[in-house]
Amino acid sequence: MRILAASLTLGCAQRIASPIRIVVAEVPRLLRKIIEDAITREPDMMLVEAEGRDLDMVVRNSGAHVAIVVADRPESVARRHRQVFLEHPELKLLMVTDDGRSAQLLEFRRRLMSDVSPQAIVQAIRDAAGAR
Repeated sequence: MRILAASLTLGCAQRIASPIRIVVAEVPRLLRKIIEDAITREPDMMLVEAEGRDLDMVVRNSGAHVAIVVADRPESVARRHRQVFLEHPELKLLMVTDDGRSAQLLEFRRRLMSDVSPQAIVQAIRDAAGAR
């Protein structure tokens, strides 16, 4: 689970204030315990909710920066939790497979562009893709 903990701090394009507020929702008990143990060892992370069954409600009530859920199909999670992303665009969603072998980080970034020239649009595309 060291890889999982590193993903939380290194995988975000946007800087998150410390401590990083984390919720674990919709995760089977054994996997949740492993994730909880990894998070509680990190001084810059705070587990604010770990037994939530309803991700939308947990995020609304916790002020979380990162939510961890189990999902085999990212598109179904994104569709199911569309409203929470709209209400909390700063939220990062870490989706872990139910066997704990892989994970994906989803984030929605909203950036106001005052310049919509062709050059600014091209630069925004490069920024979004992480290119120079």
